[in-house]
Amino acid sequence: MPIAPLPYEEAAEHRTNLSGWVCKTCRKFWGEDNGGEHIARYCCAGDLPCKTEGCKSRVQKHTYIYCQPCLNKRDFKRWLALQEVPWDGKVPLVLDDDDRYFFDEDDLREYAEEHGMKPWELRLVVCVEETKPSFDMYDFLQDYLCDGQEDEANWSEIDKTVNDWIVEHVPTVWVAGKQRVTEQSLREIFAE
Repeated sequence: MPIAPLPYEEAAEHRTNLSGWVCKTCRKFWGEDNGGEHIARYCCAGDLPCKTEGCKSRVQKHTYIYCQPCLNKRDFKRWLALQEVPWDGKVPLVLDDDDRYFFDEDDLREYAEEHGMKPWELRLVVCVEETKPSFDMYDFLQDYLCDGQEDEANWSEIDKTVNDWIVEHVPTVWVAGKQRVTEQSLREIFAE
């Protein structure tokens, strides 16, 4: 049951038994329960301590919870934990946590040279083909159909026509997979 709004004169009460945390900048109050201390400290803080145990660095509020060196270490450990597979030289590759894709050996070689690296020194991930979308005309229109109209069309024929067009005309999209490239396979492909 909704609570009715109170008149101005009755809408507040004075309490003296409160304890909790107050932001020193904006003076907002949080109680003792449910992380009041953390919320009060976080409220108007400009930076925070890095969440990596033992790290003394600070991070800017509203960015990451780890400083950049700790974030880099965590990302590298995550990449190292990916399954290693040899590269066949055909499936596209992508830089780990980046949107730089490589669709052939020449593109990869050129990028590595521009950055003063060998191809096997890059943190590369094998791409996988993204599943193309599938269309359902009835689902698309159901909110606009009147009672009885759902039987007027041959929905499967419409879906087949649209989905065949998608297969034929929508290009293949590649995304980062969950495997990294073996150094050995890159050394073999780019043997000097």
